[in-house]
Amino acid sequence: MKKTDSVFKRHPKLTTIFQTNDGFLFFTLNAAQNHAKTLEKKSIKTIDRPAKIVDDSEAEEKAKQEAANKAKKEAEEKAKQEAADKAKKEAEEKAKQEAANKAKKEAEEKAKQEAAEGANVHTLTPNTTGKNTTKKQ
Repeated sequence: MKKTDSVFKRHPKLTTIFQTNDGFLFFTLNAAQNHAKTLEKKSIKTIDRPAKIVDDSEAEEKAKQEAANKAKKEAEEKAKQEAADKAKKEAEEKAKQEAANKAKKEAEEKAKQEAAEGANVHTLTPNTTGKNTTKKQ
């Protein structure tokens, strides 16, 4: 913040200040003239209150707030993406597990069915008695 802006900010009713060649600021022209008498260069600059005083601390605070908002938004986006990725991975793993369980169940059912079909098959086996008998496998 400029020195003159700081003065105007601290004194809201002040409309004009006077600056001597050595940089000193005065509220009255008379005070500035008296001081200027002691200087080699006796010029006095009249400075009127600007329409808007730019306060660096306000600008810094605004920049900090914007940076914080941006960081928050980026963090939220990252968290959303990570959550979506995690959900997708979990869904894929669940689908794989369900497919494996289904395949296992189908294989077990097929094995049971084949075993049941095999139990109904009769084969002729030689008998030492000379009679033909059937044996279940």
